[in-house]
Amino acid sequence: MGQGNDVEETNTAINAYITRALLEASLALTKEEKRSICLVKLSMNIDLEDAFSFKNALAFLHTQTAMSPLIHQGDGVFLIMLHETKIHYAKTLLSNIKRDIHTRYPALIDAIGITLLDAEDSVGSVLKRVDAHYALSRISTQKKVFCGTKAFNYYENKHGQEALIPIFRTHPTLKLYNLYKGLPVSENATIIAYSEGKLIIEVEKAKLPFYQNESFTHLQHDLIPNALRATIAKVDTKASLLVLNRLEFLETSALERSGVRVEPERKIYASALHAQKRVCEGELGAISEGSIVIKTTQAQIGRLLQAGVGNDFLEVTLQLPTQKNLITTIKTKASVFNVIDEKIILTLHLSPVAKTKVRSYLAMQTESLISGFKKTLKKG
Repeated sequence: MGQGNDVEETNTAINAYITRALLEASLALTKEEKRSICLVKLSMNIDLEDAFSFKNALAFLHTQTAMSPLIHQGDGVFLIMLHETKIHYAKTLLSNIKRDIHTRYPALIDAIGITLLDAEDSVGSVLKRVDAHYALSRISTQKKVFCGTKAFNYYENKHGQEALIPIFRTHPTLKLYNLYKGLPVSENATIIAYSEGKLIIEVEKAKLPFYQNESFTHLQHDLIPNALRATIAKVDTKASLLVLNRLEFLETSALERSGVRVEPERKIYASALHAQKRVCEGELGAISEGSIVIKTTQAQIGRLLQAGVGNDFLEVTLQLPTQKNLITTIKTKASVFNVIDEKIILTLHLSPVAKTKVRSYLAMQTESLISGFKKTLKKG
C-alpha cells in the first residue's frame, strides 16, 4: 500500500516538473518573441470500462488542437498549451471540440478554463488564473467555457468599462466584425480615442458606405476574451472615422461561429422528422457546414418541444439550388442546439456526400454575396 502511494507521489511530482518546464519555455517565447500562447485546463468524464472510446476521444482532442503539448494531471484533468493561438480562437476551438466529443464518443468534457499567457506572468500566476476559470466552469450549470486574460476578466469587469481605458491606451488596435447577409465582413482598425463610453476608431475609407447603412458593429481585441457590441453613432467620411458608443460585453456572439454561415437569397423550406413523424417545418434562415437556422412559428416550436426530442437525432430535409439552376435534396441527421424566439438552431451531422453539397452551395452563395457587397460599396 505504501509503495503504491510512493509511485503515485512520484508521478505527481514528475507531472509538476513537466508542467513547469513547458510553461517556462512558453513564457520565454511570449516575452522574447511576443508569441500568442493560450493555456487550457479541462476535465474529461472517463468511463475506463470503454477504454477504446476514451483513447479515440483523446486522439481526437490531440488532433484538433494541432498536436499541442498535453499533460495529464490526474483524475481526467488535462493541461493543453496552444501556441500561435489568440484567446478568441481558443474559446471557439475548445467549444467545438467539446460539442463534437459529446456527439461522437461516450467521453464527455465537463469543464474548460482558458487563459492567455502574458509577458509579465510567472508560472504560478498563469496556473492560478487558469485554475480560477476552470473552477468557474466546473460549477457552471451549463458547463460553459470560461476564459480571461491578465488584463481583463469578463466576470469581474463586465459592468465597469473603465477597465478598457488602459487596454485601449497601451494596445490601440482591434478588429471590427459585421455580417452582410450572413457573410462575415471584418477589418483591422486603429483606436484614436476612448473616453466616457465613447470610442473613436479609424477604419478603411472604402468600407465607410457599408458602415453608413449599419446601426451597430462588433469589436474584438486581443486582450479582451469577450466580443463587444457597439452602436455606430456617427460616420465621419472625411476623416475615415467611426464614433461608437453603448459598448456592451457579450458572453457569446456570431464571431464564435466556425466556418461561414450564409442567408439564402431565395426561399428554401426545411422540415424535420422525429421517430418518422414531422415535428417542425419552416423557412431556412441561414446555413453553414455545421448548422442551420429554421425560421418558423410558435406553434411549430411547441410541436417540437412536445415531441420530447431531447438528445435524439432528427432527420432534416431541405432542397438547395445548384450552380446549374437545378435543385439538390439533402437529408441528414441533426440535433437541436437552441431555440430562440421563432428560430430553431440545429447542429448538422452531415454525410460526406451531403457535406459536399452544402460546401458547394456555400461557395456559390459566398461568391454571390461578395459581388453584392462590392456593388454596395460602389453605390456609396
